[in-house]
Amino acid sequence: MSNLTCITVDVDQINQFDPIKSRNHIERVLELFNEYGVRGTFFICGESVIENQDLVKRIAQDHEVAAHGYFHRNLRRLKSHELKQEIRMTHEAFQRIGMVCSGFRCPHLVIPANLGQVLSEHGFLYDSSQVNSLFIAEKLVYPFTNMKVEGIIEIPIQTFTALNLPLSLSSLRLLGPTRFVKYIPETVNNFYFHSWELDRMGPASQDLSRRGNAVHQTKMKYDLLRGYWDFVTGRSTTPADLTGRNMGEEAIKIIHILLGKLVQQKTRFITCSEWADAHST
Repeated sequence: MSNLTCITVDVDQINQFDPIKSRNHIERVLELFNEYGVRGTFFICGESVIENQDLVKRIAQDHEVAAHGYFHRNLRRLKSHELKQEIRMTHEAFQRIGMVCSGFRCPHLVIPANLGQVLSEHGFLYDSSQVNSLFIAEKLVYPFTNMKVEGIIEIPIQTFTALNLPLSLSSLRLLGPTRFVKYIPETVNNFYFHSWELDRMGPASQDLSRRGNAVHQTKMKYDLLRGYWDFVTGRSTTPADLTGRNMGEEAIKIIHILLGKLVQQKTRFITCSEWADAHST
């Protein structure tokens, strides 16, 4: 029986920075997926769904489009009624363009209380926000809480190495295109990356005036990851080096290597929705 793998892409807000660049990044992802026969899941904010209907519908022709909040903000900071409004607006954004959305991933992977209940009330079938790792924004900003998503199917993000790093392109970029392969687990269940990582400079090359809290969280995350990088390579580096390490073409190279490895293993790429359907009974 072939391995089943979900490849997921966090698109965030397409028009938040440079819309042309953002769309180009997504086009590049689609090209990569087509080359390796990947059926992926793209988590896109509701606001971007409304503003980029043509692109979203084109993605949905071969892949799943799921929700990533409406404004890509920290849902933990919202009051109960604000969270319900955010989820309702997200659900309605997909309805407005004639699409059914069954999946959700929290911005920054920060899970608010009662998320599962609110998602279920608005027709969502699964969430993919949970990750058992210290190297995510939720654990860095809220270190003494352990939020779980209940009442809905949860598709957790995989971790790897003894330090439980998230199995993401960010982690693989730290290891580098020549080193990461030996750390990849034999079975890859849920790998994720951001479309902007395919840009040589990432968000740093664009207008960050609206990024605010996300920038702070990202810096904190990479400060901690620095220790892991030193442990693996024996070299010293700085947080500034890490945030832009192996972006752009190097990041694309890493994706090529990973997807090629998975194809060789006769992996069957499925969407998160397909995974949820298989585990709903």
